[in-house]
Amino acid sequence: VKEYITMTLLLVASVPLMYFLNESWFDTLMNTGFGKVLLAICGSVLFISIGGVVRHTRPIEYKR
Repeated sequence: VKEYITMTLLLVASVPLMYFLNESWFDTLMNTGFGKVLLAICGSVLFISIGGVVRHTRPIEYKR
């Protein structure tokens, strides 16, 4: 779970960090169709992976 949280923070923090590092890349990411598709894919993968992490971290229920 710690690794997942770290990777999620890196993914989310990379967008605002891109504004400070290279503003033209940020403008391309935010204002073009290709950039918006990439952001949508990243958001979709993020939400799908949240479900996977929750499913894998639930305790196992033993039935007797």
